[in-house]
Amino acid sequence: MNKEAIRAYKRAWRQANKEKVKAQRKAWREANKEHIKAYGKTYRKTNKKKIKASKKLYCITHKEEIKSSGKIYQKANPEKVKLWNKTWRQGHPGRAKESEKTWRKAHPEQTREHQRTRRALKHTTEIEPIKEKKVYLRDGWICQHCKMRVGNKLKHPHPMSASLDHIIPLSKGGSHTYSNVQLAHLACNVSKNVSVLPQGEQIRLF
Repeated sequence: MNKEAIRAYKRAWRQANKEKVKAQRKAWREANKEHIKAYGKTYRKTNKKKIKASKKLYCITHKEEIKSSGKIYQKANPEKVKLWNKTWRQGHPGRAKESEKTWRKAHPEQTREHQRTRRALKHTTEIEPIKEKKVYLRDGWICQHCKMRVGNKLKHPHPMSASLDHIIPLSKGGSHTYSNVQLAHLACNVSKNVSVLPQGEQIRLF
């Protein structure tokens, strides 16, 4: 028999004896755990670039699948994920700091909301998730302190950019809720500091 005929015969035999082949492979793996482990370690060490390229290609071609799978796992294993993240940050402080910096830069609104929520938690006040744009639209892009229009294209930290202001400051017992927040120029918000304005000086557009 020539090589092609032998290959064809083996393929046909494996196809006809799937369960037997599966059982044999399983038994071999069980009996050669250390050998498999050593081989895998050697292969990974000598094929780093190949493995890296393969992983990168897989991540690109299965982006949505990986994202969906990751969300499901995180939801089902919150404590494990929390512990893993903590351990990783402790083992890679430089990379963790850089990663957080990049994320904050790409998600400014979420970063600000996170900071406000943390401040609210310190004051043990009522909290609800707040979307900045929702408040800005509700208040018609009008600063609730100086009554002047707020430019929606100006970015933080421009003094005339939009900012979320607590009507009753958190430090004075105010809540982090839609009923206690309003739109203000960043400069107006900063100048207010922690003093509560008289009720008559505020426009409520809702």
